[in-house]
Amino acid sequence: MEQTIVMKGETVQEAIHKALTLMKAEPDEVSIVIVENGGSRFWGLRKVEAVVQVTKKELVPLPDSNQSNTPIKTDSPVQETEACIWIKSGQAVVSSTEQNKPWIAPHPKASIYVNGVLLTGKKQVKKEDSIAIKPHETIRPFTWRLTEAEDGMSASLYVQPEKKVTMQLLDTSPQRHLKLEIKETATVNNSLTEQAVREALTEKMITAGIRESDIKKAVQTLEPGTFTVAEGQRAVEGVDGAIEFFVEVNRSFQSQLKEQPDGKVDYRESGFIPSVEEGTVIAKTSPPLPGTPGKTIKGEPILPKPVKKVIVRIGKGVEMVGENEITALMAGRPYVERRGHTVKIHLLKQYEHHGNVDLKSGNMYFDGDLVVQGSVEELMKVECKGSALVGGTVSGAVVQAGRSIQLKGNVFSSTISSGKMNMMVQEFSQNLLEITEYLMQLEKSLVFLLNEKKVKELSVSQTWAVFRLVAGRKNAPMMEETKQFIQKTARYHTLLDEEWEKLAMRLYKLFLTLPPQTKNVVDYLRETIKAAQQLLEAHQAEEEEEVILQLPYALKARLFSAGSVEVTGSGLYNCFVRSGHTITAADGCIRGGEIYAKQRIQVKSVGSETGVKTVLKTDETGVIEIDEAFEGTVIAIGRRRHSFFHREYKVRALLNKEGHLIIR
Repeated sequence: MEQTIVMKGETVQEAIHKALTLMKAEPDEVSIVIVENGGSRFWGLRKVEAVVQVTKKELVPLPDSNQSNTPIKTDSPVQETEACIWIKSGQAVVSSTEQNKPWIAPHPKASIYVNGVLLTGKKQVKKEDSIAIKPHETIRPFTWRLTEAEDGMSASLYVQPEKKVTMQLLDTSPQRHLKLEIKETATVNNSLTEQAVREALTEKMITAGIRESDIKKAVQTLEPGTFTVAEGQRAVEGVDGAIEFFVEVNRSFQSQLKEQPDGKVDYRESGFIPSVEEGTVIAKTSPPLPGTPGKTIKGEPILPKPVKKVIVRIGKGVEMVGENEITALMAGRPYVERRGHTVKIHLLKQYEHHGNVDLKSGNMYFDGDLVVQGSVEELMKVECKGSALVGGTVSGAVVQAGRSIQLKGNVFSSTISSGKMNMMVQEFSQNLLEITEYLMQLEKSLVFLLNEKKVKELSVSQTWAVFRLVAGRKNAPMMEETKQFIQKTARYHTLLDEEWEKLAMRLYKLFLTLPPQTKNVVDYLRETIKAAQQLLEAHQAEEEEEVILQLPYALKARLFSAGSVEVTGSGLYNCFVRSGHTITAADGCIRGGEIYAKQRIQVKSVGSETGVKTVLKTDETGVIEIDEAFEGTVIAIGRRRHSFFHREYKVRALLNKEGHLIIR
């Protein structure tokens, strides 16, 4: 009766040897099938053991060894004095003498046993030796698996047909060194059926996007492969609504103004303030295009991302014509604020002052863009809601603009603030956030005291009396902060949009003036909270328009910019500077004073030969670049500081991932 075992080993020969030892059998008493050759996989990173299947056959009387090794007839006669070995009818035949013996060596496709011992190296044999040669037989088992993609959009079927390789030992001519000739015969069988695949798909609840042609290919293949047997339909994303502008809405800075033939300079040609005429079509909106839903291989719907509509808020000087056209109602500069998908468009008026700002002209306040062709003299103030351009010097004065400022002349002992509106909106937004939370707390308290039944029973004035009582006791500090918010809004109304003024007026009516007689306090409070939340939401995203303060030279000045500071001339001397983005003086110097930029400082020269202290600062993520740093220069990035005690060139400073200051 046959006995079969499966054995593992580091090599095929080791596995066979273990099996023979366990079965107490000789090589010629068994048949051997190599299931796995073993060896290294994945570039030597993984080692796989060899696997063999050894079957012990029923014992059959073997011919006498002397008879099996008796020389046989060949095409060429063999002399008894010759040492040779050959294969005849699957058996090794040896001719040898005491002095001459042929050689036999291991073969990768067969196991060779000499006198029952596995041959592991080259060996001389004689005709009395018992030689058994067992050609290997390998089987690659049949396997298949169905895999679903993580995103549920496809199913892959891997198929490996069974492959059986048998080896046949061929006859050879007599040789002194035996070279085995082995013929390989492979048979492939793919037993996978379409029914089995469909049952597997059903078991995994895969019902959509079945690819019949790939299923047929999978069951017919004779080579290992992967087939996509199901594929979902991906959602087609829609297109958000958009707005297209037909006029220039972004300012551009030109370092040199255009000179006219008569030698005069036209500041309107600086490229600083674009403008439109009445009736000009400023922009058109296009509606969003919804996407197309998809479906997973399990039939589950895949929804595209919701498309967003462009929300246009109409400001001063513009109107909406029809459903999508924005037109100018007057001449002015189009100003656009983008906050997410909300776009506010309004026109800023422009005013051009042809002389100096002095005691004769008085201080200047303008609700729009302002151009001053002359200088701004001592103790004078220029303030505008839009952008400002000054053609002359600014000495001992104050210039504030809600947007950008361009100064053509030098600055002496003055205070300059650009992007004042941006800075104020940030401050006001923080205050309004706290006030809104306070209002929501008041609403909860009020609803607890005044339910719908009580509100109906009380008069409007009585509901307001209850509210004023609760508001005064609930949080006195917040009441004071609300009053300050209302006062600041009134003070800086020239720099703020009208939405802030309208909200401040609602708060004023809510807390500080005689209550409206037409609406109960609960409804009025809820309307105020909604207006505050909408205003906060509208100012969550930063404006896309860049704010810039541009000037050639400043001495003992205080400079503030919500955006960037660009120095176009010789530089800054003993100045105090604050920038929300970058400070650039690529061809200038900074000598003395304290300079801060949130993101980057880039300057040609810092400090002086006399060692005047000059401090440059940025946030932790900032970068400082200096072409020439003198002794006395101090740089600070976040909390890390460094002082220069001798002149250095091409300095670039930043913090690494560990938070250490790196200077290159």
